[in-house]
Amino acid sequence: MNWLSDNLKLLFEGVGGTATVALIGYFCKRWLESRQQPSGQEATLTAQGARGSDSPVASGSGITQNVNSPTTINVSLPHPSPVPTMTTPQPKTEPKNNIKFVEAKSVQAHSGLKDGKIHESPHEPGDFKISVACFRNEPVVGQRVQQPTLKSHIIYKDKNGEEITDVPRGVWLGELGETTVFESGKKKCLIIFLLSKQDTFKKLWNEEYHSETSWMAGGPVFQIKNEGIRGDVTSVEVRLMERDICVLQADFEVGQRIGGGLPKLILRNLVVA
Repeated sequence: MNWLSDNLKLLFEGVGGTATVALIGYFCKRWLESRQQPSGQEATLTAQGARGSDSPVASGSGITQNVNSPTTINVSLPHPSPVPTMTTPQPKTEPKNNIKFVEAKSVQAHSGLKDGKIHESPHEPGDFKISVACFRNEPVVGQRVQQPTLKSHIIYKDKNGEEITDVPRGVWLGELGETTVFESGKKKCLIIFLLSKQDTFKKLWNEEYHSETSWMAGGPVFQIKNEGIRGDVTSVEVRLMERDICVLQADFEVGQRIGGGLPKLILRNLVVA
């Protein structure tokens, strides 16, 4: 206690005492300043337009900065256009015919005196008997059906499948000319055989003629011709042609004659293009 008392007197006496008091005051001031500063040099911000002190953005301390809050701008952007859907174009389908075989039969027939056509005689004895193969362009529900203009080609064969004779322009019952229009739903009958009163089997065809005035009729003139068939016909091949394209082929077996009548035609094969 005597030592501390003696030394305190020395510290505060004269010039030394003045220096000692100054040092103590200096350290006290630094300690108080450090207590007042926020830790980590964090900047203090207030509302919009406030002032920030000791911002770490600027170098040094004790710097005052004006901080403006960001302005919000509302921008209306247009809605994105829908991406077009790529679709593969469907090929346009053309209507097709729907020609079917209907029946084969024998009927009484006669020649028209005015028009030169061969007509069926349903209510009276005819001039001759004919065998016909009938076809129809059947309608299809909800669809268009092509109505082609067709001609016929008939081939007569023997038991060995060899050709005996043929008809390049067959005759259609009730029509004149090498072609007929297959209207939807209308039956068309092609003459295969003609049996004369002399009990002769004949084939019929359209003979084409050209004259100076045939152009007035819109084309060649046709006349129905007939000729006896030599040989024993056991099968017949019928082709329906659209220009040079065969759209249907029907193969018939020729049956035996019963009671002096015409042989029955029996369908054995049908091919449709």
